[in-house]
Amino acid sequence: MGSNTLSITQAANAAYAGSITGTGSVVKTGSGTLTLNGAAGSFAPASLTIQQGTVAATTQNNLASTLTVNIQHDGALSLGADQAITTLFGNGSLNLGTNVLTLSAGGTFSGQIGGSGTVNLQSGTFTLNNNGTSQSQNFTVNPDSVLNIAQGSTVATNLLQVSHATLNLMGSVNTTTARFDGAIVQLGNGVDLDQSGATKGSITATTTYVMGGSILRGNGSVTGQTIVGGQSAGTIAPGNSPGIMTFGDLNGPGAAGVAGGHDLIHVTGTLTLDGSSVLALQKSLPASNYQIPLGTAVQIFDYAPGHVVGHFGSVTKTGHTPNLIFNLSDGTVVSLGNNTLANLASATANANLAAALGAMVVSTNGDVPQYYGGSLLAPLLSSYGAGGAQAMNATFNRWAPGGYANMASQMQTVTLQSLPEFGGYKHLAAGQIIATGDIHSEQ
Repeated sequence: MGSNTLSITQAANAAYAGSITGTGSVVKTGSGTLTLNGAAGSFAPASLTIQQGTVAATTQNNLASTLTVNIQHDGALSLGADQAITTLFGNGSLNLGTNVLTLSAGGTFSGQIGGSGTVNLQSGTFTLNNNGTSQSQNFTVNPDSVLNIAQGSTVATNLLQVSHATLNLMGSVNTTTARFDGAIVQLGNGVDLDQSGATKGSITATTTYVMGGSILRGNGSVTGQTIVGGQSAGTIAPGNSPGIMTFGDLNGPGAAGVAGGHDLIHVTGTLTLDGSSVLALQKSLPASNYQIPLGTAVQIFDYAPGHVVGHFGSVTKTGHTPNLIFNLSDGTVVSLGNNTLANLASATANANLAAALGAMVVSTNGDVPQYYGGSLLAPLLSSYGAGGAQAMNATFNRWAPGGYANMASQMQTVTLQSLPEFGGYKHLAAGQIIATGDIHSEQ
């Protein structure tokens, strides 16, 4: 056919087992189905445009790997065997059947992809936009490739595998398993949430793995269980200061990280941490700008009381001048100013307060200690900044009168149960009764 255009107008169904080669184009019109069942590579024009009806490719790799396919609104491509082409364009219908379609250079598609097969993005950039949908058994994004899922578009698959590649998600993914290995996953379009035009991305999955150095960043949500790390590090980085990411259950068994200024990670289930995870507090503004004032608590995690297990292996800070401490009870970062818990404890003559400050800490690894301690520390520090040790003691006495004789025991209870407030003290001085919860009297 040389460089010419071959137009096929077909009202009835027909099959072709020969070869078509050249640098021109084949255009299919008419409502009938054209079945291509020739040898591998036998259909090899530069491009195929399906304006109407269906083209069915029924022998393996019958479509040449150099082929560009454009499926228009009233057209359809149906696979009866695995095929590998260069690019896919259009807004029509693609039926995978149970087969694999490999794209060597991506494309842009706003139609519907269906079937129980696999879309395999070998390289290049593939964009699903304008409410386009993809429903398949597997969707695989290979190294150095880019998958863009625009706002309003959806990929529904049993397994989404993104390996050393990029996923830009402004639409949604519905999957049983999302596996990100050495990948960059951007939720939303990168515009600040308080700015016009900002978008979010969403992943609905039974399990999402962020591993092999993968970075999950941006604004959006991940439902189900998210496992960060595995045998190598993964990072959760909400952005763009402020950025908000919402998770179901978030597990950090690897070197998980959280970065990005006053961002927020909302966990609707349980946040599970162990000794290999890392919380990285990175200040996004220049060092000469805002610093967290003494006694100020900044919320970076949001979860229900008692829905955090364990603690980070270490907490680090970059760009923050004041000393900081991370409250595992309520997910806040509290500024110590130039102080440490040790020098605050030594500054008070109140033995109960000194014991409480000492009992709070569960880990000092990294630049930022971690503690379980309800919401007491922030007002204590604020009082200390305003009036020194005397004011701090007065604030503590309002929370815990001097009659309490076993403050350290209560701090252990807080540590074990991650309670957001102090309460339930058992040992009281004579003449004082303070109780939380219910009091029952036997007749």
